[in-house]
Amino acid sequence: MKWLAQSAKRNSDARLDFQPANKDAESRGRIARSGAKLVIIGQGPSRPGKRSRPLEGAAGRKLASLFGVSEREYRDGTLRLNIFSRWFGKQGKGDRFPLAAARRRASKLRRRLRGRRVVLLGRNVARAFGITVEYLRWIRGGFEAGVLPHPSGVNRWWNERRNRIAAQRFARGVWLKSGKA
Repeated sequence: MKWLAQSAKRNSDARLDFQPANKDAESRGRIARSGAKLVIIGQGPSRPGKRSRPLEGAAGRKLASLFGVSEREYRDGTLRLNIFSRWFGKQGKGDRFPLAAARRRASKLRRRLRGRRVVLLGRNVARAFGITVEYLRWIRGGFEAGVLPHPSGVNRWWNERRNRIAAQRFARGVWLKSGKA
């Protein structure tokens, strides 16, 4: 019976599971206080990821490398947020991503991102913000947003050398335009 309750909890409606990455007042304060001109938004922590340190670890190392900076420069020069504060489990080869709940969270974040440059990691995060632009492209609408592929090793986009080179050019251009050089 215990396994049945756990299974039901894992598969419950996303509205019941939804927890923002940061409580609204906390994220409002972090965004307002941050001097970072570059905001990076991911979907949520990985299974072993730390909720309090979004987009660090393997993902942070990959992103720092793309930006062409040290991990310390990456951490100091960016404000990193996740849409969700917890991992929702697996779905297929990737992670489960409750889109309706993500859209609610993104609409709250959107108001606080005015005037910022924002890098959205992956199509799921971009869709949560209502953005359907291709990878490595910018759009404007209250804030500037660019979309990088999700940095997960499961994402096959990274397997092609030309994609990695294009992503690195894009990311380094973002870093320079954000005044981080």
